[in-house]
Amino acid sequence: MTKKYWATPPDMMAKLHSEFNFDFDPCPHPRPNGFDGLAIPWGKRNWVNPPFIGGVLAWCRKALEERDHGNMSVLILPTYQTRAIVTLGEAGAEIRYAGTPQWLSLEDGTPTPAKPSNRQACLLLILRPNQATEADTK
Repeated sequence: MTKKYWATPPDMMAKLHSEFNFDFDPCPHPRPNGFDGLAIPWGKRNWVNPPFIGGVLAWCRKALEERDHGNMSVLILPTYQTRAIVTLGEAGAEIRYAGTPQWLSLEDGTPTPAKPSNRQACLLLILRPNQATEADTK
């Protein structure tokens, strides 16, 4: 069985939560039946670990919309999602290196078997309310 979806490692999540004090996850696991994180209002402080394949820009647009409503969002994206990273960067996101997480399989909780040098590097993109966009600063 090919594993497709991966959860944030608990140690990484604990560290991020201690800094950002998240109150909502629009991409929860397990996802309740009928739940669509793109179609509902988010919390004031959001953790967003979207599916990395297909539709990442929709999550970026939603995070930008939520920022405009006064909410903070922290997204984690692999570095190959350049279009999404540029979109958020140009919108004023703070960008931090998040390392090469050892994701946990949603199917059975096992860590990704890839050795650290083969894991995908990821970035945190932090959208805070009232951030200036790159266009605003020119």
